[in-house]
Amino acid sequence: MRKDELLLISACLATPENLQRQYSSWEEASDIDSLNYGLVRLIPYLYKKLTAAGFESPNKDVLRGIYRKFWVQRALMQASGNAVMHDLASLNEPVLLKGAALEHYIYEEDPATRPSDDIDLLISRGEFLNEIERLPDKGWTIDRLVPNKILSTLCHGASFSKNSLSVDLHWVIFPFNLDPGYEGRIRGRSTPVRQFDQNFLLPGPTDLLLHTIVHGAQANRVSPARWVLDATLLIQKTEIDWQLFIREGFTCGWSTELKIALTLLKNTFNLSQIPDYVFEDFASSSGSKSSRLAFASYRSRNIWNKRLIRFLWTNYLIYKTSLVLDGVTANNFLTWLRSLALGIHALAKFTKSNGLPRLLSSSDWAAKGGPS
Repeated sequence: MRKDELLLISACLATPENLQRQYSSWEEASDIDSLNYGLVRLIPYLYKKLTAAGFESPNKDVLRGIYRKFWVQRALMQASGNAVMHDLASLNEPVLLKGAALEHYIYEEDPATRPSDDIDLLISRGEFLNEIERLPDKGWTIDRLVPNKILSTLCHGASFSKNSLSVDLHWVIFPFNLDPGYEGRIRGRSTPVRQFDQNFLLPGPTDLLLHTIVHGAQANRVSPARWVLDATLLIQKTEIDWQLFIREGFTCGWSTELKIALTLLKNTFNLSQIPDYVFEDFASSSGSKSSRLAFASYRSRNIWNKRLIRFLWTNYLIYKTSLVLDGVTANNFLTWLRSLALGIHALAKFTKSNGLPRLLSSSDWAAKGGPS
């Protein structure tokens, strides 16, 4: 983690007594006019904290402008959601993920302090198969490069957009997952909640912490530092079932990444809420070969290596999960190779028509508003 990231997060988490000192340290070390988009998304939370403490910053107008931008964005998302989410009314209580879920636990006083560019939902595989066929007829656009059949076999979800609202539908919560039953367990531990005039399920704080760390701690061209604030606030403000956390971490193959992430949180921010036995249990095993491969690939800063491993190994995991959820007992490796070949063929056709997709630089991401 870079120094400017650490200083900004430390200011967000500072006590009232230390807030001015922590904020001034960050302000002196950073240029607020050239912040990475990932760090800009932390500014609304910091601004509200400074305002509540009555602290006046020389950059208060800039901070207030950033906060107001995301406040308007949140209001527009709420209005768009109320207008078009009825298209998803046939879904059986989808599970809220990421920002949509976090605002119920730690950002409930002002959801605008946790900006989100889309809404992430976990649905069943059967529902995903139906929605990729049905939603385009309702005016939704799917962000995809491959046919629906390949999308539902090799990809863990898809992004849909309508009327400036973007919704990510996931049938697998995260690509690197060794256990096809995890999504079912999340649903079983979730509780009903009402949002956008629809019924949803809210995952428990332990499952939300797992997802926050594993998803957020990936290497990314735009700073993913927000996961540190989300995870720290979850640990501080909710009751985490650490035995469940350990068990699911090993079962799903995430133990290596979780151990490193929790070590960072405890050593950097003195989180006494994390019991010592968590580190002892994770240290007792290096995890499976599959989990170590997952760790190496999504921590890699060589994005082509990361994508190659994901395209081959991870998509095979997703394919195996699709067989389990579809009730297919045979693990047909040749069928996966055929699906993979069709996916590569579809991508080649796209490239022939549109040119090779170019990797965006950090400045490109910022200019485009950044990823979700």
